[in-house]
Amino acid sequence: MVEEKYKLIPADGIFAVKVQQADTEYKGMAYIGSRPTINGMNRNIEVNLFNFDKEIYNETIRMEFLHFIRGDVKFNGLDELKAQITKDKEDVLSLLGR
Repeated sequence: MVEEKYKLIPADGIFAVKVQQADTEYKGMAYIGSRPTINGMNRNIEVNLFNFDKEIYNETIRMEFLHFIRGDVKFNGLDELKAQITKDKEDVLSLLGR
């Protein structure tokens, strides 16, 4: 794998993604933002891979951003955030195919 010296990070929000880990490709959704609902301060990039249960922290992955789902939003509590995450996942699966 070739590492790129210069990289651009997309805008804050939720994205449908494909991730290559080792020799396997996974569907998932990525979040870029500062976690405003939980008073986050630093910008983060997180990815949720569907049908995946391995520990791969500190391993290299390749992530391809396929679709922008929505912008980053501050919700009125964790229950509202969890409900939106469930909807986001359904939207991503609809776009990428189950």
